[in-house]
Amino acid sequence: MRCFRCLITLAFPSSRGWGRGFRWVLSSIFLLCSAWAFAAPVSQAAPDVSAKPDVQAALTPEETAWIAQHPVVDVGIFAGNHFPLEAWVAGGAEGIGVDYAKLLASRVGLRLQFRPFTDWEAVTFSQSGKPVPFELLVGQPFDRSDRLEYLNPYVKSGYVLVARKGDLKIRAERDVVHARIAIERVSSAYYKAIKDRYPDATLIVADDGRLALDMVGIGTADAYVGGAARTRWLLSEREHDDLIILQRLTDLGAIQASLAVPSEHAMLVSILRKAEATIPAEQLANLRQQWGLGPEFAAPLSGGRTLSEKS
Repeated sequence: MRCFRCLITLAFPSSRGWGRGFRWVLSSIFLLCSAWAFAAPVSQAAPDVSAKPDVQAALTPEETAWIAQHPVVDVGIFAGNHFPLEAWVAGGAEGIGVDYAKLLASRVGLRLQFRPFTDWEAVTFSQSGKPVPFELLVGQPFDRSDRLEYLNPYVKSGYVLVARKGDLKIRAERDVVHARIAIERVSSAYYKAIKDRYPDATLIVADDGRLALDMVGIGTADAYVGGAARTRWLLSEREHDDLIILQRLTDLGAIQASLAVPSEHAMLVSILRKAEATIPAEQLANLRQQWGLGPEFAAPLSGGRTLSEKS
């Protein structure tokens, strides 16, 4: 305010200088506003584009040339809410797989463009001979398809058993051998792994993990079996605190998720392998912790996000 009064005093020492002084004030204000505008921070680029890549991996001239010739890498995201691995929410990509892809891209100067897809089986396991319609996928089960080249898994999660709280009929894995088990529709390999483990149980397949858990909650199913990380996230989103994780199912093996590249993009595979080699183990552990993938599989998951919160 004092500065403005000074400008007025200097500009209008007398009434005769009114017109000339007024123009002088306007010019001064314009210059000040211009200076402030240029000094203000620039807006951030879109979240799926690395605006200032942190190039740390040592690339060959051929790899650098490939990046120059491919200004944007097309990344496929399984549509819907598949937290914590990947989700397409309110027109954008979310999940630990998305964050990890961005992290690797920042190490080699890649720019990523995310697009959703709906047919997971067709993209991952199709035998039609048609090429995979993306250059990178973020939430793929490790080493399951001969169409893809896999990076090292960024997530390793076992299976868990869920039942209703206080249900005296289902207290451990031995109680579901002949029970009705709800599972989420994921893939034929996922179904087969659970069916092979419980051949005498009745598997009830739901199109979504929330529906599968609802079946347990209302008694349509006796128990739910799913990946530990995914299950924790689903439970954190439930309105009713009526279900509980009973135990890990170690005999079912582990679910490993990784970034995957169609086999025909060998140069991109080479670039991303160099990028992942620059990620310290502690940094990856912190990323897992942020998405609820810590060692405490049965602890409440805080910060769980839902589609409604993102839209």
